[in-house]
Amino acid sequence: MCIRDRFMFISSLKRVFFFYGFIILQTTPGNKTKLFFETRQVFIAYISKQILPFAFRQGIITSSDTKTTGQPLLQAEVKKPFSQALHTAYESSFWKVSFSMNETVTKRFLLYFRLMMVAWILIANAFFHAIEFEYSWLVFLSNIMLFTMEGDIKDRFISVELGGLVGMVLTVLAMLAIGALTPVLGGMLGLLLPLGVVLFILIILHPYAPKVLNNVGFAYLTVACIDSAAFAANLPLFFGVYIVGSLVFNGGCVLLMKPARYLAARSVKNDVKADA
Repeated sequence: MCIRDRFMFISSLKRVFFFYGFIILQTTPGNKTKLFFETRQVFIAYISKQILPFAFRQGIITSSDTKTTGQPLLQAEVKKPFSQALHTAYESSFWKVSFSMNETVTKRFLLYFRLMMVAWILIANAFFHAIEFEYSWLVFLSNIMLFTMEGDIKDRFISVELGGLVGMVLTVLAMLAIGALTPVLGGMLGLLLPLGVVLFILIILHPYAPKVLNNVGFAYLTVACIDSAAFAANLPLFFGVYIVGSLVFNGGCVLLMKPARYLAARSVKNDVKADA
C-alpha cells in the first residue's frame, strides 16, 4: 500500500470514528467528556490491533495471507465482530459504550427491569397487606419520585431520601407553628405565615441545596397534610416507616437495574453470536 493510499485509509477511519463517536455522545446520558475518552480508547484499540498492521504492511497480500476461505487476511479480519477484535482489556468498555446506544438492548433492559419492578411492588404490597399497614404511601410515593426526577439514579436516590425526610420535618414544624400562632393571630394568618416560611424554604432556597430541598419534600408536605391528625398522632411510626421502608424498597429498585442490564446485554450478545 503506497503512502497516499495509507493516508486516505487513515482519513476514512477518522471519519468513521467521528461519526460513530458523535452518535454515542448524543444518545448516551452521563459525563460526556469521560464517555468521549472511553469511546476514543475503544477505537484506538481496535484500529491498532486489527487495521494498522495490515494497512502498513509492505507489498501485496499473497496467498499465504489467506484463511481457509481463500479471502485476503485483511478482509477476513475486518469481517470479525467488532468486539471480538478488541483486546480483552477493552472488551468490557466496548460493550458498555455500544450497548448504551443500542436500541435493542435498551428495550430488553426496560422489559426485564419492568418485570422485576412488578414483582418487587407485588412483594411490597403483600407485606403491607399482611401486617395491615394503612400508610404504605410513605414508601411508594418516594418510589414514584425516584423514577420521575432527572439525573443519575444514585443522585436521584439520595435526593429522594433526603428530600422526603426534610419535607416531613418541615410538616411537623409547620404544624407546631400553626398551633402556636393561630390563637394569637387568628386562623388565616396563623396558617399562612408558617406555610409561607415552609414554601419559601422548599422553593426559593431549592437552587442552593437541591439534594435536600426539592419537589420530593413538597410532595410529602402536601400528602402528610391530607390527614394531619393521623400524621401528628403517629410521628415515630411515620418517620420510621419512611426511613426504613423507602431505603429498602428504593434500594432494591436500584439494585435490580444491574441484573436487568446484564440479562439484556447477554441476550443481545447471544443473538449476535447466533447470527454470525
